[in-house]
Amino acid sequence: MKKKSAPNSGLQLFFYTTARLLMELDTLDHQILTLLTQDGRVPNVHIGAALGVSQSTIKKRIDRLIDGGACRVLAVVDPEVLGFRTGVVLLIRSRPGSSGGVVGSLEALPEICWATQTIGRYGVFAEAILRGSDEIFDLVARRIGGMPGVDGVETLVVTRQISWRPIERRVSTASRASGRADRYEAPAWHGDAGAYPGVAFTGDDPRPSERIDDIDVRIIALLQEDGRRPAADIARMVRLSQPTVKSRIDRLVGRGVCKIAAVIDPAVLGLPTGALVHIGVDTGSIVETGDALARVPAITWLCHTTGRFDLLAEIHMADTREVVEFAGRNIAEIPGVRTAEVSLFAEQSGGHPFAWRPQSN
Repeated sequence: MKKKSAPNSGLQLFFYTTARLLMELDTLDHQILTLLTQDGRVPNVHIGAALGVSQSTIKKRIDRLIDGGACRVLAVVDPEVLGFRTGVVLLIRSRPGSSGGVVGSLEALPEICWATQTIGRYGVFAEAILRGSDEIFDLVARRIGGMPGVDGVETLVVTRQISWRPIERRVSTASRASGRADRYEAPAWHGDAGAYPGVAFTGDDPRPSERIDDIDVRIIALLQEDGRRPAADIARMVRLSQPTVKSRIDRLVGRGVCKIAAVIDPAVLGLPTGALVHIGVDTGSIVETGDALARVPAITWLCHTTGRFDLLAEIHMADTREVVEFAGRNIAEIPGVRTAEVSLFAEQSGGHPFAWRPQSN
């Protein structure tokens, strides 16, 4: 691990280098991904008709994209709709060599949406989804705090999610230098951030919670494994008729309990290096600074939090050099930003940021 300083004296950067294979994607691949991010269960025949190619070609392309790790098509649940309206970010200091074990222990907790090892001040980053703030103490102090390898936990409550947008392929400096810029010259898909799966965590949603039963939970779990799993297969697994299963899926999607969509691996877009930016802002400027950061296209997730940091931002770049340049210029130079600290995501090994599994209520 190396530590470098950026032009802004309040910016600390911790980073490492990782190498991942880049899948070659052509225009048709990106067109297919565009449609799958809008509706992960759109039939192959409809995609083929929209793009002017055969149904068999579409099936082969989708199989290649999924089997090659370019994307996953899965059900993304909105916890707020089910009454889980408190999001908590956990920055965990772990003892040397214990981060992997901590991630494994976190994965066993139903409240944890996902966890990953990080390089920097913290050994592990995790996100928890709870019904209310009264559940935080039990989770953090009693269960996570006592885990082997945990040296301390900083708890940041998400008070407002400002933006959540798709990762876009961009022309990077490295791509230009290598003559590969044609791979990234256009966004991978279009649409406003609200159309992309995400959780608002406003904390003041007046809507009554949607009710789901054990059958709904089983259907969601199967769709989180494979969002394009045929209704007939699901019907056999849950022992219901195919029309009943289709009706339940339509209800879950129609009422906002979940959205079935493709989630794309940033690495295949030439952006394998993910980072979490912990941002401190000047007193009284959190709203204006947050709004300014929300307009920065490369920030894929941004939220207000309580605790030592005022804002958290997620970015994905081509390499660590781009992380350094982006954090030191595009973030640190935003008016109101006082400090910024960057932790690099190591290989994600516990869950998936979109894979929170609900329980019947």
